[in-house]
Amino acid sequence: MTTESGTGRIRVADSLELGDGDIPREDVARTLIATLERDSLVGETFELLGGDEPIEAALAAIGSD
Repeated sequence: MTTESGTGRIRVADSLELGDGDIPREDVARTLIATLERDSLVGETFELLGGDEPIEAALAAIGSD
């Protein structure tokens, strides 16, 4: 995690390679909040890094309400 400003864009997958990138702490926090608002993500496990997809769209790809 970095202390850079968040971008609101992430990459999610079941598993990401260590050293494949980084992510601003702000985007981690935004993603955690967004997951709490999605019942479809209860019990789901995923990894995330900085990416090109908006947080909501990335989360929709792994679960739908």
